[in-house]
Amino acid sequence: MTIIVCDGHSLVVDSAALMGGIVHSVQKFVYSKQYVAAAFGPQPIAAAYLNWYPQHGSTRLYVNMPKFGGTDEPAGLVVFDRAGNLELLTVEATAFINVYPPKVALGDGAAFAYGALAHGANAYDAAKIACTYSPFCGGELHSFRTSGTMHGVIAKEKTK
Repeated sequence: MTIIVCDGHSLVVDSAALMGGIVHSVQKFVYSKQYVAAAFGPQPIAAAYLNWYPQHGSTRLYVNMPKFGGTDEPAGLVVFDRAGNLELLTVEATAFINVYPPKVALGDGAAFAYGALAHGANAYDAAKIACTYSPFCGGELHSFRTSGTMHGVIAKEKTK
């Protein structure tokens, strides 16, 4: 129950999470001036990744990466750095996989977001469209913008 959209300049993540059959609003990201990490997957696993990343993942020390079993749902983190690079860290991986093009949508509603991106929408508008048409994402959207250089910073944008 997540939508994460990146257009190469901004990363947007929703705040809806399904727990016990009830939709809750949760924070699915951690950020600093150097990165924003957005979690996806079952909420307890996503929360564990968000707690783990600032101390271990950002230093690329993967030996202490949380491992979880008992779920068939994918889980992991999408990390967007201040230069606009997008990386994926998953339960199955022990290192970052940097294989994504600048425009990416992950999670429920990704097909709607990809359609919007293909027609020129920015990340925020694509996430908004995904939340309009998918019953599995929604809530407040959080948007982060990169400066485009490793010397710049990640800034949290005000959303409409």
